[in-house]
Amino acid sequence: MIDLLCNAGAHLDYVNKKGQTPLESIYPLKISTIQCLKKRIDVIRLKCLCARVIRHQQFSIENILSKSLVNFVQKH
Repeated sequence: MIDLLCNAGAHLDYVNKKGQTPLESIYPLKISTIQCLKKRIDVIRLKCLCARVIRHQQFSIENILSKSLVNFVQKH
């Protein structure tokens, strides 16, 4: 299932309403799932890194970027 999601372009660095990434929200005993996710997360896309920097630096982007890009940044 993880491979299908990743191959379809899922972002493993998105956070949920609790601020957790998929890796952080997995039940602790699912070691094989965690190992698989860690391998996938090690290859972070440049656009994801940029979104994290924008969010971390708290740049005001609402009036500059499109709604879809603002949504993308907020998920990182």
